[in-house]
Amino acid sequence: MLKDILVFVRDPAQLSQSVLFVLLMAIYSLSLVRVPPILSTGPMQMILFFANLAAVCMILSSFTSRFLFPLISLEGKAFWIVGLAPVNRSFLFYQKAMFGLAVTLALGLPMTLVSTLSLKFSPVLVASAVYVVVLAGSCLTSLSMGLGSTYPNFDEDNPARIAVGMGGTLNFFASAITVAIIVATVASPYAIRYVYAEPGSSVTGQTIGLYAIIASHSAALCFTLALCLFCFRMGTKSLHRSEF
Repeated sequence: MLKDILVFVRDPAQLSQSVLFVLLMAIYSLSLVRVPPILSTGPMQMILFFANLAAVCMILSSFTSRFLFPLISLEGKAFWIVGLAPVNRSFLFYQKAMFGLAVTLALGLPMTLVSTLSLKFSPVLVASAVYVVVLAGSCLTSLSMGLGSTYPNFDEDNPARIAVGMGGTLNFFASAITVAIIVATVASPYAIRYVYAEPGSSVTGQTIGLYAIIASHSAALCFTLALCLFCFRMGTKSLHRSEF
């Protein structure tokens, strides 16, 4: 982990792009203060809530695709040394995955809190947003690490080129689909209630049944656990089968 941090800090391109990325995240979160109040009340409240949630998750997917996917490949041609070490190769995978998840959540959770509080959502919706971002961060990290281990490129030392290769492109589209599934699952009770709502009535967080909300959040959790388990198995098996 210390080696990953030192390599990242000593690379001017990586460091400058990450600083720019963090600045853009801060600008997005703070810009929501200027959203007209009419968009955060009434029928538009839940639309704005899930639109902001999807935007935060997509920003995190861009981060994981750009910075986490190349982690295994950045070991380079010297990866054979790690392969010969008296340590299970899955240890390296889990170490990088946990490190990547910690960084992803360290960026995503503050952005979620700032954006939702800027829009003056209720504490229940803020907690729901934090819950969804934790699930999305876990899924995006596992996807980046699993596909990064399955499609490594040890001949390339430029992480930007690694991220736009075949595996990186697949990871980007898979991350976008994953974000859509998680957000749509959590939003499904609100969407169903909106379809069957009486004309002129508004659909907000207070009008949705507690059991429907628990069911949607539980379904999102099950999807996250299944995806993480699949990606971890795929990544570790790929590393064990690789020859250096």
